[in-house]
Amino acid sequence: MLFRSHYRKALEIAPRLPGVHFELAEAILESSPSDPKTQAEAEAELETAVKLDGDSARTECVFARIAARRSDPDGAYAHYTRAFALNPGETEAQIGLGRLLTTMDKPQEAAKYLRMAIQSDPLNGEAHYRLASVSRELGLKDEAAKEFRLFREIKQTKEGLKELYRQMNKKPPRQEEQIPDAEP
Repeated sequence: MLFRSHYRKALEIAPRLPGVHFELAEAILESSPSDPKTQAEAEAELETAVKLDGDSARTECVFARIAARRSDPDGAYAHYTRAFALNPGETEAQIGLGRLLTTMDKPQEAAKYLRMAIQSDPLNGEAHYRLASVSRELGLKDEAAKEFRLFREIKQTKEGLKELYRQMNKKPPRQEEQIPDAEP
C-alpha cells in the first residue's frame, strides 16, 4: 500500500511520467494478486502505461500473469507470445511460455523456451527447476539430473546469502555503557 501512494503522488506531480503507470500496476497486483478487483485495477494501469509509454515485453508479461491468475491460459499464452516477440531475451516471457507449454502437454517446445531462459539468466532457479522437470518428462535423465543439481545449488546459495545478509544487518545486543572508574 505504501508504494502505491508514492506512485500516485508521483502521478499527481507529473501525470505523464514514463514508467510510473507500469510500476503502479505491478505494486497494485503484488498487494493481492488473486483478487479480481485488484487485477482489474492493475490492468487499467497497464492499459494507461501502454497508451503513454507504448507496448513492452514487461507490460505484456504482467498482462499474462493476470490472465494466468484468471485461469485464462489462452490469454496468458497470447500475452507471453507477444512479450517474446517484442523482446526475445525477456526471461519472464521465456519461462512463462515454458510453463504454459508444459501444461499444454508440449514439453519439447517448453524445453526450448526454458533453455533460452537459462541462457538469458543462468542463475534463475525457476528456469532450471522447470527445465529439469520437462527433461525428466522427455526421458533426458542426464539433463534432468544436471538441472535439478543446478536448481538446488542456486537455491542453497541464495538462502546462504539471505542468512549472511540477515547476520550482517543484525544489531548487536545493547551493551551497558561502561563508565571508567574515576580516580580519587
